[in-house]
Amino acid sequence: MSRERADYLKRLLDRYCGLPHTAARRPSLYDRRLAGQLFDRGISLDVLETAFLLALARRTHRSPQATPLPPIRS
Repeated sequence: MSRERADYLKRLLDRYCGLPHTAARRPSLYDRRLAGQLFDRGISLDVLETAFLLALARRTHRSPQATPLPPIRS
């Protein structure tokens, strides 16, 4: 595995597992596989971080009367 790929996976998985609504605190095998696929597709960390922030904003500003959402999973 290249150093660039390893750095990408670590940074992405650290961010994912640090989300407040994430189901797991450690990345699963599936999480690692998906992160590798995102790297292979050339999806930038900035785009993924923006997607994380959007998901958190939607959860945070959700109506309190709405049915609770399940934890975020890959």
